[in-house]
Amino acid sequence: MQKFIRITQNWNRPKLEVNALMSLLINSLKKELPDFQKNNVKINAIGGLTSLPKKAQKVLSEVIDATKTNTKIILT
Repeated sequence: MQKFIRITQNWNRPKLEVNALMSLLINSLKKELPDFQKNNVKINAIGGLTSLPKKAQKVLSEVIDATKTNTKIILT
């Protein structure tokens, strides 16, 4: 039987590592947005998004909003 790690356990990582992961998320979302639009990809997110840093929440929200009318692929 496979065990699943709760995502909240990631917050126990060293602060520097968490910050690096959040920067990776933010930079990836910004970089990939033109491709999401070009390929008609709609971005969704689930889970405890309010646990994310404010900047990550903001960028994620912007990408979700920018892709909300895309219909070819849904990426959650």
